[in-house]
Amino acid sequence: MRVRTKTKGAFSVTVSREDFGFSAGHVMLRGDDVEALHGHSYRVALTLRGDLTDDAVVVDFRVIKRALKTVCESLNHRVLVPSRNPLLEIAKAGARLRVSSRGKCMEIDAADALCLPLLNITAELLALHIFEGIAKQLDEVGCHAVNEMTVEVSESPGQSASFVGVCSGKGRRISG
Repeated sequence: MRVRTKTKGAFSVTVSREDFGFSAGHVMLRGDDVEALHGHSYRVALTLRGDLTDDAVVVDFRVIKRALKTVCESLNHRVLVPSRNPLLEIAKAGARLRVSSRGKCMEIDAADALCLPLLNITAELLALHIFEGIAKQLDEVGCHAVNEMTVEVSESPGQSASFVGVCSGKGRRISG
């Protein structure tokens, strides 16, 4: 039995802790220029909105913390490369990954690199990538009370970007 209220409003839960994050270097393009390889100690916060379950929660905090930790660990201590950017040429040569664009070239140990299916490595698109990873895990464990999720990615204190996605239970859809 779902919990119903007479008062109009919405329920939400937020997880935001110092240990929810990852440190990563990244390749980024600005216009037609490739920025110098650099990195951030990213922090991630999630807000989930939805109906209350029979247990009177939107989502079990243990489930969402585990999902966020899994996604962050996959990005931690990696060099993030946007594999869908048409201005980048990415080629694996043995144990090295060669990334080049407009005469600039860098080589990265392939084991340290993580090619993400993104146009660029920005806080905005990382928020989308993390949203998709969390949404997939919520579906896998049957958390269908969540109908909207906000993922906020901070590159440094006071500097962040968010993605707000609409969740539709099984077969989540996203919209920005």
